[in-house]
Amino acid sequence: MAYEGINLEYDKILEVVKLLHNKYGELVPQIKGLHDRVNLLVEDGLVFKQSSEVIRETYDKFNTSLNLAVEGIEGFSKMFDNIKTNAEKFDSDLKEAILNPKS
Repeated sequence: MAYEGINLEYDKILEVVKLLHNKYGELVPQIKGLHDRVNLLVEDGLVFKQSSEVIRETYDKFNTSLNLAVEGIEGFSKMFDNIKTNAEKFDSDLKEAILNPKS
């Protein structure tokens, strides 16, 4: 739903925070497992005198990109969680300032 102004639904934010964090936790070991399998393959199973090392290096670069992307997922999880936490604090501080104005 579109709002003109600010609308924060903490439950929805927390749901996405948890989803992103959980997927991050699932993806990290999967990516590592794939990397390990490719390394094993080019050592035993797909061995070429000249190109096996190039295949390994190319996959290593790809793997680095994957890891950076997955780190981005965790980064968004933390960012959304920080937004929620800071918004809750701001709301609480604002209430306190209204109820107890300082002269």
